[in-house]
Order: sequence, then C-alpha cells, then structure tokens
Amino acid sequence: MKVAIIEIGGSHSECIYSQVLFLQNLEAKITLILDPKVEKLIDYDHLYEHKEVIDTDKYHDILMAFKIRSYILKEKFDTVIFNTAQGNFVKYLCLLPFPSNVNFTGTLHNLQKCNGSIGYKIIAKKCKKLFALSDYLIEELSTDKNKFTAYYPKFFPKFETNPSIKKSDANEIWITIPGGIFFERKPYLRFINALKNVPSNVKFIFLGKGNEEHYKKLLEEVKRLGLQKNIELKNSFMSNEDFHTYIQLSDFILPLVDTSFSNDMYKTRITGAFNLAYAYEKVMIMDHSFNKYQEFKDNTIFYSMDKINEIIENLSLDHSYIPQKRLSLGTQSQRYNQYL
Repeated sequence: MKVAIIEIGGSHSECIYSQVLFLQNLEAKITLILDPKVEKLIDYDHLYEHKEVIDTDKYHDILMAFKIRSYILKEKFDTVIFNTAQGNFVKYLCLLPFPSNVNFTGTLHNLQKCNGSIGYKIIAKKCKKLFALSDYLIEELSTDKNKFTAYYPKFFPKFETNPSIKKSDANEIWITIPGGIFFERKPYLRFINALKNVPSNVKFIFLGKGNEEHYKKLLEEVKRLGLQKNIELKNSFMSNEDFHTYIQLSDFILPLVDTSFSNDMYKTRITGAFNLAYAYEKVMIMDHSFNKYQEFKDNTIFYSMDKINEIIENLSLDHSYIPQKRLSLGTQSQRYNQYL
C-alpha cells in the first residue's frame, strides 16, 4: 500500500505523527507532502519512506494543485490523506480528475464546515470517508454523521525532558493551560476574575505563544488581581522539549473551553489540550458543559465558574488516572485502518 499524507498551508502538523504510527500496522509505504513550515516540525524520518517539500511561495493554490496531482499520478499512490481536509488548495485538488483506484480521505478539523460550505461539499465528494478528531464532535453533527469516524492524535515522539524545569516545592500543584493566549478562543479574563483565595501551593501555567496584546492585557489583569504568585504566563517560543516537560510535570490539564463559548465553536472543533491530557494521562479540569459527553466521564473534574474556587481548594496530589483502552495505540490504529 502506497500512501501520501498531505499538509500544505495548514497548522495541524501534530496530527501527522499519530497517523504515521497507525499506518505502520498496514506496512504502508508513506510519503509526506509538506510545505516548508510544516517540514521543519517533522523529526521522525525513520517512520516514513520519503518527504516531498513544496515551496508554497512559488505557486498559487490552483497551480500547486496541478503540481501535486502530477506527483500523485507519477508516484502511483493508492491512498491520499489530507491531514487538513479544508482550504482552497485541497478544494482545487479535489476538483481535478484522478483514476478511480486512488482513494482520497482526510481529517476535517472544524466540523462547522459541514453546514453548507461549498468547499466542504467539493472535498466530501472526492473523499468518500472523512475523519474527525473526537467522537463527541460527530455526536453534535446534524448531517453526514455516517461519513465520519474519529481518531485521537494523542501520540507524540519521545522528547528529552529539561531538568531545569521543576517544581519549587514537592506539594506544589501545577494546573496547565496549553495553547497560545487568544481571547477569541478561550475566556481567559472571565476565568482569572473568578479566582478567589487561591491556595499558595496551586500554580496555573499558561503555556504557549499567542497574541501579544492579549498577553499584555492578561498580565495586567493578573497583577491587578494580585495573582502573580499563582499564575505564570509563558508567552514566548518554547522548544518541544520544554513544552512537553511542563505537560509531564503537570498535575492537571485545564483546557479552559466550554461548548457555548464563541458561537459554540467547541461543539465543532477540539482543543489540543484534550490530546495532551490523554497522551500524558493527566486528569482534566473542565467546564460542566462537557459533562454530557461519554468520553469525558472518566478522568475529568467538572466545574462551573461560580464553583471553581471550591474545586481548586479541594484539589490533591493524590489523584489517579484511569487508563482508557479505547485510546490505546492498538485500538486507535485498528479503528483508523479499518475505516481507511
């Protein structure tokens, strides 16, 4: 089986590694077709056969679609997987003719596209089957449910830990909020304004580079509220080693999302915090709006904003994570490959 995984102009390189792992069980010969930005993030060359890098600055999306079509036909791929099955380039490629024996599929990261998007209709016509990134997202679909199955890209290369990153005290509790600071994505200001009398051993770590103005505003609010000892903002580029060290040392992951935020955006897409929690087997502290979904029933502490302080006061280092067989590499690989 000869497979091409394409990521051009997208920002979801973290999903490629899991799919490459899954395809190992099919003994697939894998080629990654990437733009230069994504190519720099891929450092597991031993898991695939070839990497084709396309200089996206040289081509308009339409010309790039023709170029990659020629490459697919020349290399005689059996299966083409769009790591990000949305956007103009993917739409144009799906409009081009291919032999019937070439199987197309891909991952739709925002299922809002299913609601009338012309681009989605074009892509869905070429890709008879599509992947989503969570079962609960498929539950929320009103149409095309049978076209999707979910996989969980919770697998990461093994990164070296940074020994200089460590807790200042054995009793310190780290609650980590992964992801860059963007006010349009998460209710940062509302959350920190809800915090009252945070225990001295509890530290919230906001992890990831985001909008500089939003970061400054959040920092000002942290200072105004006198929360400097409890909140640490990391708004700079961070190596994979440092980022994953913080996640490993965390006691809890706080995705800081709710299903009603910003026009229900988290009913149609996930936050990467979910898969980091699954990968490192961390209990999540989540808004109560997610309580209705089966997949969050275990390993989750639910809160409402008016009860968040009660939750934090009762946190303990003595908590356990219940392993989930459905999230194991064997189960996820089998599920992905059978659907493929």
